[in-house]
Amino acid sequence: MKLYSKYIIAKIAGPAALICISLTGIAWLVNSLKYLKYIVNSGLNMTTFLYLSSLTLPSLFWITVPLSLFLGVMVGYNRLSTDSELSVLKGSGLSAYMIAKPALIFALLITLLSYVLSLYLLPTSYRAFKDMESLVRDKHGAALLQEGVFNALSKGFTFYFRERDEQGNFRGILIHDNTNKDKTITFMAQNGYPIAGPNGEPRLMTYNGNAQEVNLNSNELLQTEFESHVIDLKFFTQSFNKKRWREAEERYLDELFYPNDTEDRLLQKLRAEGHQRIVWPLYNILLTIIVLFAYNTGQYNRRGQSRKNLTCIVISTVFFITGLLLKFIVAGNAAFTSLMYVVVLASILISLYLLFRRQGRVVPQNMLGI
Repeated sequence: MKLYSKYIIAKIAGPAALICISLTGIAWLVNSLKYLKYIVNSGLNMTTFLYLSSLTLPSLFWITVPLSLFLGVMVGYNRLSTDSELSVLKGSGLSAYMIAKPALIFALLITLLSYVLSLYLLPTSYRAFKDMESLVRDKHGAALLQEGVFNALSKGFTFYFRERDEQGNFRGILIHDNTNKDKTITFMAQNGYPIAGPNGEPRLMTYNGNAQEVNLNSNELLQTEFESHVIDLKFFTQSFNKKRWREAEERYLDELFYPNDTEDRLLQKLRAEGHQRIVWPLYNILLTIIVLFAYNTGQYNRRGQSRKNLTCIVISTVFFITGLLLKFIVAGNAAFTSLMYVVVLASILISLYLLFRRQGRVVPQNMLGI
């Protein structure tokens, strides 16, 4: 690789890496806030919390990498243009293709890495994340409960408690169980705390309360008082002995296109995710070409490149949003599947044609005696 190519790639790679780390870091912090409840309410250790939240990083990188590459290329070529380095390169006889080639090589490498991320790292990490989330929910189910709120934990099951003390005990408990079609039960207790059952399933030990049971067939009311009573919180438990249905983000490509555990109504959603995994990395190349087209055509403006930058941002934003929206369109209607490929591939080919149609070796000015 020639020296000028390495120089241009360095101008791109630095800003792209910094932007990618910054955007992903901000998104990761915001995304991690919803898991703080496990630490605050149930004493989940920090190591487990960091491991759980770090498993979401590949899914965040999957979105931020194309955007970061686009901004990195724009910053790099803007600096080259502002410092008149692009003019020097063109004046030395380099064609538009030769000036754009380093960025295209770098975009191609990022695209290959994005395919590794899209086809392997993303489903692997997200699968581990969902398994870990289920395990944490099973062990720390009480962490999902909020004080002073009627927590609808499952259809027909509502849990309320007035407050929680420093030891994690509940005070002022009210539980309404309407999961049985023949009867409803309402528990009221002064206090209680979560315990584990024989197999580790979450339960609630309550003290000094009463239970009101209404037979829905005969409308009879049975009321009993108790000093202590154990309530099964089975809605928190997802048994790992049973095969959990994998979400689209957890599946590898073959599992998306040829699932053997999915209802017909969900098949298209999985296949839309599969097509998106194939298409999305190509946006690294498309967004890069948009910037190259802007900086390798037109006249140099000594006042700056704000108009070019704004045009690049607007066009790239349209493509970026379109790429994300097409997944949801295809999930609802398979007839639009080919559109996912046409949009990105046709845009790449047309942009390359427009970029290089007039390319040719520029004659240096000193050869013309100027």
